[in-house]
Amino acid sequence: MRIGKRVRGMGRRKGSRVGVRILAAVLAGGMAVGLAGCSKEELEAKLAGRGTTREVQSTGESGEEKSGEANRVTVVCDESLMAWDSSQAAEEKMQKLSGLTVEVSRLSHEDFNAKVMEQMEGGEVPDVILLSPSQYEAYARAGILWNMSTILQRTVEEKPKAGENGEASQEEKEERERRNAVWRQAITDQRMAVDGMFYGVESTLGTGCVTYVKRVWLNAVGMEEPKNWEEYLTMLKLFATKDPDGNGEDDTYGLSAPGLTEEEYPYTWFLPEFYQKAVPDFEQDVYGNWHDGFLSEEMKGALLRLQEVYREGYLDPLVAERSEEDVKELFCQDKTGVITYWAGEWEEELSAQWKKEREKRLKELARAQKEADAEQGSQEGDRGLAESNTGDTGQDSVAENALNEETEGTLLDDYDYGLIKLAPIEELGSYSRVPVGIWAITTACKEPEQVFTKFMIPLLEQEQEILRWKNEKVEESYEGMTQEEMEEGKERRKEAEKESLTFLEEHSEASKLPASSKTLDSSRKNFAMLKREVICQVVTEGKDVSRALEEYERRTKETSEKILKELNHENE
Repeated sequence: MRIGKRVRGMGRRKGSRVGVRILAAVLAGGMAVGLAGCSKEELEAKLAGRGTTREVQSTGESGEEKSGEANRVTVVCDESLMAWDSSQAAEEKMQKLSGLTVEVSRLSHEDFNAKVMEQMEGGEVPDVILLSPSQYEAYARAGILWNMSTILQRTVEEKPKAGENGEASQEEKEERERRNAVWRQAITDQRMAVDGMFYGVESTLGTGCVTYVKRVWLNAVGMEEPKNWEEYLTMLKLFATKDPDGNGEDDTYGLSAPGLTEEEYPYTWFLPEFYQKAVPDFEQDVYGNWHDGFLSEEMKGALLRLQEVYREGYLDPLVAERSEEDVKELFCQDKTGVITYWAGEWEEELSAQWKKEREKRLKELARAQKEADAEQGSQEGDRGLAESNTGDTGQDSVAENALNEETEGTLLDDYDYGLIKLAPIEELGSYSRVPVGIWAITTACKEPEQVFTKFMIPLLEQEQEILRWKNEKVEESYEGMTQEEMEEGKERRKEAEKESLTFLEEHSEASKLPASSKTLDSSRKNFAMLKREVICQVVTEGKDVSRALEEYERRTKETSEKILKELNHENE
């Protein structure tokens, strides 16, 4: 049974058939069911007769089919990269922009590759596909994506339209320059080049993570915003030892993170202050030579820093087990004071969730205290009961000051839920900005240039901000609000999102696409598992860093040598 909406009208081209087979090996390490073991003839037989009728063709009065004009385009997207809630909403928006009939298939992020392979195995190769950065290069090298280098260059060089007098107006010149800037970025950004050629266009500048710090916690421990590593370390120490939430219990830590061991998250996104210049992946040096960044001195320093804060108790002791949702909950439940998370609307979402969780706890404490006082009053007689009903207990704890609605409301309203966006500390230099999604045209598309002109140009020139990782729970923030309050909240959120993204842009550098080679792509999961093992041994078990890295190097030596030969093209 095929999951999700079936994509109709998918064409096939000889050039893409071999690519499907290659892609299966690239993405699944040679184990893609039904494809990896196929001969060229068997694969062609699989593709033949399935999804091969091109509905892009139109029929004239004579009944003869006319080809060569694109009027229908099929699109496959990773749903986590789409701003729309449904395929129908996406189709309506894309159709309005392009004037084409658009059919969209939204596939789940978790098993996107498997579902794409399932569709392609059945001959259903879309015209257009929206990919994550980690998918893009693999698809390009597999021959699935159309080389758009030439048309990109032509688009950049397009001149503004001349008016009746033969001259373009100033307005037209400015508009053309604005649009050209979109495409100029596409071909000057070498991250998107695969062997010097361009197969896709980044949908927006993208997003990335920044570090948020609770302002009220900084005030509680008497600190200013940290500017360097020593100050950052001091802040984590005070957050873990000085009861910044004021509950009188030793139950706080500086931070937690999913990026310690989670395979999907680059380590540097969620623990940037620790990794700094370390890149735990294969990377190029300034001379263009490839090496395994996990064995670098920078990586050794990152592991030593993580080991230190874990040993001292500043880092969540269960960090190795935490998911992304776990980390958010710890932050919002006042167990940690620092979190590195996505820029944009997520800052507002964190503040809103933090407020909601704190108010919930305060109300629970107030109810518990009332019940305890009522019980005490019943035992002490009428005088004690009267004092309990007024809430006048003469004590200063948060719970007891929240006994009546007036005091409770004051406490909730006056509390500072503001977050400070921490500028990268001196030793770090910048955050990492990542592409949200990459638009590409497949080699199955019969009229790629027309699809580029009619579909991609209006999509990217007019709607550059339509794609961003979407916060699915954002509407929960408005529960219980009046319409007016909701509109005000949405406006504040919009402004806060803009400010947060501006901050990211000012303090970030565009991240490189992951290194890719046949052996690296097929063994990436094995490398990830081994790296997680090393990190956990060093950080949570206190293993000697040098010895751990030496063991990693020994275990990966044969595969690494093969990868480096491929990356350095030593076999060509």
